[in-house]
Amino acid sequence: MAVLNTVNEALKFFNEQFPEGSSYRGAEEAQIAQGRVFEGRAVPGVGLQRMGWQIQFLTTLYDKIGPNHSDSYRVMSAIVNNLNIFYTTPIHTKTEATIEIPSGSTAWEAGVVEIDPGYPIMLVALSMLCKSTHAYNNLGVNGSGDSQAAYLNTALTRHYQKILYHCQNSGHGKTLITDSGSFGTTSPTIRSFKTANGSTFKVANGVVNTTYAMLGSLAYYHDVVLGHSQTEVEKDPLYTNIFNAGVNLINAFGNAVDSNSVSIAIGGGAKGTTWAQLRAPYVSSGYDSYVGASLVWLGHGVVPTNNIYVLTESSLVTSSKKLSNYYKNYVLANSSKALMAMVPLTNGSPATLSGSTFTAAKTFFGTQTPTSDDVLNLTGLINDHPYSTGYLYTFANNGDSEFIHKVDKAVRESGEGLWRSTVEMGTTSSIVAFGRRGEAAGHRTLSGLAGLLQRGIQTVTNGQ
Repeated sequence: MAVLNTVNEALKFFNEQFPEGSSYRGAEEAQIAQGRVFEGRAVPGVGLQRMGWQIQFLTTLYDKIGPNHSDSYRVMSAIVNNLNIFYTTPIHTKTEATIEIPSGSTAWEAGVVEIDPGYPIMLVALSMLCKSTHAYNNLGVNGSGDSQAAYLNTALTRHYQKILYHCQNSGHGKTLITDSGSFGTTSPTIRSFKTANGSTFKVANGVVNTTYAMLGSLAYYHDVVLGHSQTEVEKDPLYTNIFNAGVNLINAFGNAVDSNSVSIAIGGGAKGTTWAQLRAPYVSSGYDSYVGASLVWLGHGVVPTNNIYVLTESSLVTSSKKLSNYYKNYVLANSSKALMAMVPLTNGSPATLSGSTFTAAKTFFGTQTPTSDDVLNLTGLINDHPYSTGYLYTFANNGDSEFIHKVDKAVRESGEGLWRSTVEMGTTSSIVAFGRRGEAAGHRTLSGLAGLLQRGIQTVTNGQ
């Protein structure tokens, strides 16, 4: 197995996939330029996901190579280009924190935070940039001669206020974070059913990834931007909800396979036959890895570090690792002990599910009121699509390098990476090869590389 330097691989990916890179290969692979486009997206929040991961990656890369590296000006150009695009979006230009949408407008046009992890991912990115080692102090000026740092500070404060308002006032925020029975209370609502082997499987009464990302981004901001002490953190808005949600992830919604491995379902409260409703009871590498990253951010709101490169000592980091351990010890090993199938999300369609599994899910969530006595026969282990194993790279910020190396191996063996030649298979990491497969894959690679750089994990592999 070839062991490769993480910073060198990050620079390789930057230079070949970013328009600002020195050896840009064009728009057909990781589609970095497309990731900065919001117009025409059915869900603009997806654009914020892409841009947020770009800024997190670029910030950590700039900090690692420093301002005097031959590539530093290109990396800084990419940071500033992303920021300038973000400053033109309604989520920045509409200054009021609100959930109200004017007649004839969309939520995006009104600058309203919606139910999508892109909004909190962007808050973490802006927070990280603001408290970076080198990047913040080298932002320079924009075309009008104004300070980029001043623009960033304004954008960061405004974005934080909008997400805080959303969490405290929106239907999503109140029902999933603060209301009775929500994720952020001591007695959250849980949906459960019996699996084919007779064990009980628990499902959160709402989508897990966005809720944890929202709370996690607030916790991260309170720590690294506001620089709160332990005492101050405990006085923060939503601290009780942040703490409760962290505990509930494993204790209330988690399904233990062993003492160190826990699986979670995507979650959802609505009953029906749409794809979004039917996938509620499934385990998903994409959703779970977002939750894993969010738990690390959430931990900053429990045990602060005041530093973007210091891993919080909160037990929520252990919770994140329990989620990644489920994949490391069971799913990636294709063990019969894995509780649930990993759901294919290709084209957002359930057609790729096996007939028996899909029928069972449709019956359970479409026509019945779930109780612990219902039996949902989900016996498949991995019903995967070509990109989903690599989505696990988003777990990287929890610091488990052994897990990342197992993902490297799985990406290579499953054929999910794009190596351009036989020779290159020995000189390019799996995480870089995976990121060449398209926009979604490219930005999951960015999330992984950002996590690796934050945690100081110095090597990646080609998975061989």
